[in-house]
Amino acid sequence: GLLRRGLYIDAATIDRRRVVGTTFEVPVRTWLFPDGRHDVLVNVSDRAGNLTSRVWPIVFDNTRPRLTVATELLGAPAPGQRKLAVHLTGVDTMSRRLVTSMLIADPSGRPVVRQRFVLINGEPKILSGRLQVGRYRLRIVTTDDAGNVRRFSRVIRVTPAA
Repeated sequence: GLLRRGLYIDAATIDRRRVVGTTFEVPVRTWLFPDGRHDVLVNVSDRAGNLTSRVWPIVFDNTRPRLTVATELLGAPAPGQRKLAVHLTGVDTMSRRLVTSMLIADPSGRPVVRQRFVLINGEPKILSGRLQVGRYRLRIVTTDDAGNVRRFSRVIRVTPAA
């Protein structure tokens, strides 16, 4: 049976110990490595001194996406209403698509606008909707392919058109 194992990422030793059984699990602190492609090397040996190795490529993505948000109140489509434009740009080092949700809630927390969409990395997106004059909370959550999350929250005051 197996006697020893070694786990290395880019030649850095992650784990070396005696093996009990034929399967093992090793937690890896991926945040210690930069984002990008890395090589995982596993060495195993048995009591007879036989050694085998295998290398797998792996990608680490520990960085949350960046999110730029700007809001703009536009004309009055109807009395007591304003049009709100939300300008978004999401940027991530590893993901091309960022799954994003936007929620605009009234002071009681009741959703007034709820949208789910995909931001393409680096490409601006404009969303718009009509809101009554009042105070609202804008919440945006974007997630990259690795599950890293960026949250954004801002109070928006919709004032009557001048």
